[in-house]
Amino acid sequence: MDWIVLWYEACLVLAWAVVIIFLFSGIDDLIYDIGLYSWGLYKHFKYGKMPRLTLEKLLSQPQKRIAVFVPAWNEGEVVGAMLKSLIINIEYNNYIVFVGTYPNDSKTIKAVNFISQKYSQIINVVNPVPGPTTKGDCLNSIYNAVCEYEKNNNILFDIIVTHDAEDVVHPYSFLVYNYLFPKFDAIQLPILPLPVAHRKIIHWTYADEFAEIQMKDMIVRERIRGLVPFAGVGMGFNREKFFLIEQEKKFNEAALTEDYNFAKKFNDLHLKTIFVNVILADKKSPTFTPLAYNPGFISNWAYFPQSFKRAVKQKTRWIFGISLQEWEFTGWKGNIFVKLSLIKDRKVFLSTIAVLLAYIVLIYTLVAELGSRGIIEASLVPIIYKGTLLYYLVFTVTVIMIIRILERCIFVTRVYGVLAGFLSIPRIFAGNILNGTAAFRALYQ
Repeated sequence: MDWIVLWYEACLVLAWAVVIIFLFSGIDDLIYDIGLYSWGLYKHFKYGKMPRLTLEKLLSQPQKRIAVFVPAWNEGEVVGAMLKSLIINIEYNNYIVFVGTYPNDSKTIKAVNFISQKYSQIINVVNPVPGPTTKGDCLNSIYNAVCEYEKNNNILFDIIVTHDAEDVVHPYSFLVYNYLFPKFDAIQLPILPLPVAHRKIIHWTYADEFAEIQMKDMIVRERIRGLVPFAGVGMGFNREKFFLIEQEKKFNEAALTEDYNFAKKFNDLHLKTIFVNVILADKKSPTFTPLAYNPGFISNWAYFPQSFKRAVKQKTRWIFGISLQEWEFTGWKGNIFVKLSLIKDRKVFLSTIAVLLAYIVLIYTLVAELGSRGIIEASLVPIIYKGTLLYYLVFTVTVIMIIRILERCIFVTRVYGVLAGFLSIPRIFAGNILNGTAAFRALYQ
């Protein structure tokens, strides 16, 4: 029976650890909930009657020069279609797309060269070293090519925009950058997974998470002047601000999440970054149209991994880069609101692991309960008794968990529709397994 005692003691320790992590994380999430709805009420009463942004206003501005960065390693199958879609659909003329390729990736080079022969806006930038390198290295190579282009043509771009080779770029996104610069130093537009068939569960776990992050967390971060993280795509920069960091390479080539690192760099320089979540007033859609199907909602869209293995690999990089590597690179520098943002980002490492550990406690508790009722043969001692501190803490985090599920459902419904919002509830289990696996993999690495 020694194994039963050990099993009981291990699960009791796990229960306390998990409930403390969940309580801390849940309170942090509730603060963001309060922040979002408070801002919504304030905005309604203060700005509700002010004229909203329209396509007419966007089109009325003279077009500034835009340089578009598109790093592309092993993207031969998709980059051509992405570039063609961008050129055909974008409502903008004054831009050049610089695509970063590698000398040992002939398929991508061939695809870019083919499209560049048809469209003069495309320039192939071949990295001086074979790939793969980090995305930061590829972006630096593109930046150097842009500087050379500026020098040779005696011009200076006004705006720098970054995208990936899988992106679906919103037709009006360049107009938004053009309209808001140089009033701001950096602009992040929403980036959301494309709606796909609901059977593609792994892709939809990204959609569920991104819907909540983009529609809540990013908005609150900007309003409290916290750290607004860049997403790697849909990022726009005032070209002149790049000169403030001319002494070093723009993007950290050692960082696994160079976009997040770059956002922290901008923040440390006290540059003004905003998150633009806008629906154009003159592009009307029926009431309650999900944002994914509203042409006036200016967001960029992308496909995300659809296999468990690829998703774990990508999320391992994100968790390792944001939660662990950035701690080493940048520490906890910043004001109290920046520190709160860093806590939210870095807690992911613990909270995702805690979810998997919680399933162990849940299984133990269910087996103990079924055994006590004589439904199965098991003689496990319960670890949660009514009236104890642990009982009330578990009750509290359970209520918080229910709120989190409802919040997730609301935001997914807002972006993708009622069916997607409803299905986000059972998908939480798949997302937990995926994120927990990635967190353990990051810890192992």
